[in-house]
Amino acid sequence: MAAHGSGTIGAVTPRAPSALLCAGAALVVVAAALLGRPALLAGLLLLQGMSALNWRRGIEAPGAGVGAALAWLAAAVADGAAALEWGTRTRPLTPVVLAMGLGFVALFVVQLLRRHPRTEVTASLAAGAALLAVLVLGAVWLVVFRVCGGSAAVVVGALPVAVASLARLLRRPWAAIGAVGLGVLTGAVVGSTLAVGSDAVGAGPGAVVGAVGGLLVALLSLTAMRQAPHLSPPRRAALSRAGAPFAVLGAAALVYPVLRVAGG
Repeated sequence: MAAHGSGTIGAVTPRAPSALLCAGAALVVVAAALLGRPALLAGLLLLQGMSALNWRRGIEAPGAGVGAALAWLAAAVADGAAALEWGTRTRPLTPVVLAMGLGFVALFVVQLLRRHPRTEVTASLAAGAALLAVLVLGAVWLVVFRVCGGSAAVVVGALPVAVASLARLLRRPWAAIGAVGLGVLTGAVVGSTLAVGSDAVGAGPGAVVGAVGGLLVALLSLTAMRQAPHLSPPRRAALSRAGAPFAVLGAAALVYPVLRVAGG
């Protein structure tokens, strides 16, 4: 580890593993989309399962394992429904919304049945609900694939997330500024470049999608800097692995409306 100095990039920071995992998760979505819808479905299930498993290992709240399992199950149902093209073309998000709603209900019922103090039930419910929301949103990538232009639309939306994630390798005090600034900049440049020459996505929408993905990565990186210091190193590491796919999974919900509006 290099000594502190004026350089902004050099020694690997504690955020490096998380940044590389985040970039890797986004590249999984990109590669899977290029291979087709079945591969994209498999890639999403893999990332969602990785998040759920590590979330269970990192969260101290009672019932975290049940919450993580329900979150992954709801995400799997949403993925399958989206892959099978349930829902009309005018309302393609219907199966995703239904899966999320039913997942929240199941999570709420399960937590109420547990015999723990009210505060612990609340903490466990909040943790499970947060994970469920992010994992289910990943299914929107299958909707993007279906109605927004196939693999080209997914690549334009997901690859900027991978590039922007590398901006988190900047050293302090430039880490926060770089995460936001370079995240948005690289996202916009990559999104615009990939979109040029594509019939499915234009350069303008591609730039907007890239900027949105970069900003999401930046905001998540700022949140990660405030990770609870009382957690043990193994729990912090598990939460870091759990959160690695969050940016690319959540980006789908932002990419879809931009491309949907752009495509008419």
